[in-house]
Amino acid sequence: MISLFKKKPLVYRKEDMRRVEDYISRHLGNFDEVFHELVSPDIHIDIVPIPPAPGRDYLTLVTMGMGAYRMHIPPQFANYVKNKYYRAELAIRLPGNWDTHSRDDSWFWPFRVLYSLARLPLTENSWLGLAHTVDFGSTVTDQVGFSGFLFDFLIHDDSLPVRLTDGDGVLIYNVVPIYPEEMALKVATNAQTLMERLGPDILSALVDIHRVNRCRTD
Repeated sequence: MISLFKKKPLVYRKEDMRRVEDYISRHLGNFDEVFHELVSPDIHIDIVPIPPAPGRDYLTLVTMGMGAYRMHIPPQFANYVKNKYYRAELAIRLPGNWDTHSRDDSWFWPFRVLYSLARLPLTENSWLGLAHTVDFGSTVTDQVGFSGFLFDFLIHDDSLPVRLTDGDGVLIYNVVPIYPEEMALKVATNAQTLMERLGPDILSALVDIHRVNRCRTD
């Protein structure tokens, strides 16, 4: 007999959700809107838009729900295991005038990317961490030349994770878009070489869809 009931998607416990929300408000900025995912086949992922504010002229999109899944981190990554950094959320910084309500892909692609990346640890039975990269294989949209993403700490102090009721830490990673040539440099060398080539002006800055490709030679 085929069951008519689908398995419920993973979600945070109520107290853990409150801790994540409080952390985002205190460290990233206040928000009064949440984009709720309408269909969640495995894990329920919402996205919070943190609008510009005095002293912060950019918009930040933050996932809220990815951390309900406990990632499978290999034991050799001792710092992650020791500090129980088994969970993650993702963020991306955008220009303050970004149209978050448009479904035109020239505006919507950061949402699509966050939804896709946030599911990777679950679907691949793996994990995402500092300096990891994900290659989409093609540009994310016709209007944008980025085809991959690099993960950096959003807050450069990994002693300040969200702590859940089970003791697990949730680290928030900044999603940095990269060009195919930049991804090729990482594959040919390593992530550290790529991060040095990009520099802090790209790693810590908001997304600029017209930024210079740091590995293009022509």
